[in-house]
Amino acid sequence: MNDSSIKTRPTAIILVIGNEILNGKTLDTNSRFFADKLFMRGINVIRRLTIPDTIDIIIEEVRKNSQICDFLFSMGGIGPTPDDLTRQAFADAFNLPLVRNPEAERIMREYCGERINEIRLRMADLPENCELIPNPNSSAPGFIINNCFVLPGVPELLESMYEEIEHKLPSLPRFMKKMKTDFFEGDYADIMEEVQRKFPEVQIGSYPAFSNPDYNNELTFESYEETRVNDAMAEFNMMLKDM
Repeated sequence: MNDSSIKTRPTAIILVIGNEILNGKTLDTNSRFFADKLFMRGINVIRRLTIPDTIDIIIEEVRKNSQICDFLFSMGGIGPTPDDLTRQAFADAFNLPLVRNPEAERIMREYCGERINEIRLRMADLPENCELIPNPNSSAPGFIINNCFVLPGVPELLESMYEEIEHKLPSLPRFMKKMKTDFFEGDYADIMEEVQRKFPEVQIGSYPAFSNPDYNNELTFESYEETRVNDAMAEFNMMLKDM
């Protein structure tokens, strides 16, 4: 896919926040989940970043990356413990005060009842004038500020909260087809290059399948126009047969 076709589509950056991800204690499944959802909606993920629970780094990355994409999705660091710095970092990144959000406080008091305390209510301290993202499972909301969607790092919570924001995201057609072959990459690399030049709006990928006894490589053909995918595949197959 050429640069011009990428730029005509909405872009997204996924920002994963957490020392536990960086040091390997916790497996990051959240960015994989989001990348898949965004891919299926025709939104191009242009970066996936993992950063520590360090407020200065979070602020820097939020400011920098929110300016170069249509949507920034942050996950992690919005709980009540001292290492949860994301709420403050987003407030600072956009030069906003961190304030007790009345609606978030109401929701949390209603959900927690007698268990509510000031520690839990920290999760209602949010950047001023942000929009809440409902949390169906534990009440503590995420929030939207500018083009940033700020979500928790717990996979079960994040996945349920994705459903609360899905309607806010564009959904554009994307078509992908796969082709398996017994040829090796060195056999068809020049063909792939020629077809890619002829169909610049089609992204062609080649993936070795070393452990699969039935074929040697799998190719994917992806575009926003189904006819171009079909044409590129047909051209590739024709040239492959003529080898």
